[in-house]
Amino acid sequence: MISSSFSRLIFTLVVACSNAALAQAAVEFSAAAQPQLAATADGRVWLAFGRGQEIFVSRSTDQGATFSEPVRVAALPSLMLGRRRGPRIAAHGDRVTITVMAGELLAFHSKDAGKTWAGPAVVNDVPRSAREGLHGFAASPDGRLFVTWLDLRDIPVPAPNSSVRNRPMAARRGAPTASSIARPPARRYANAATPPRFSTP
Repeated sequence: MISSSFSRLIFTLVVACSNAALAQAAVEFSAAAQPQLAATADGRVWLAFGRGQEIFVSRSTDQGATFSEPVRVAALPSLMLGRRRGPRIAAHGDRVTITVMAGELLAFHSKDAGKTWAGPAVVNDVPRSAREGLHGFAASPDGRLFVTWLDLRDIPVPAPNSSVRNRPMAARRGAPTASSIARPPARRYANAATPPRFSTP
């Protein structure tokens, strides 16, 4: 028969271990904005976020219980951050890719699990067509990468102090046309093994 004192000791140890696990899982990155997560099949979890004009990445090798110190990917003076605009991240094995809006829709790529980064590569094929900033990004199970964005290539860029800035968005854009809805993607990544060519900033 188990004594009551021994039972209390076991209970105390269980509570202490549970509290320690919760404290360990409570990872905080100060001033982080618009965080996004991606997970790989081997249980690693990737976190991308913005802070001011910079974008960072951190990773977890224990399914999100703890995270590494963030690695700065880039500093972008025109980074859009806030109102659901911020970095997006996708991962497949050790290959990690981040997309972000900073004047153009840009991509940064790592082949070594986020230790080093190449880029940026411009994703949108028409300059300033992705300026609205909303976009989505994902990886398929076989490593292919897919990105979508709200494309404004058919809408002129308003001049500074133009009255167009003060018109309702619906009036500026008009009704969508069949050609704008059916337009195929501007660019595709073939797969994670053949990412786009990245130039040094």
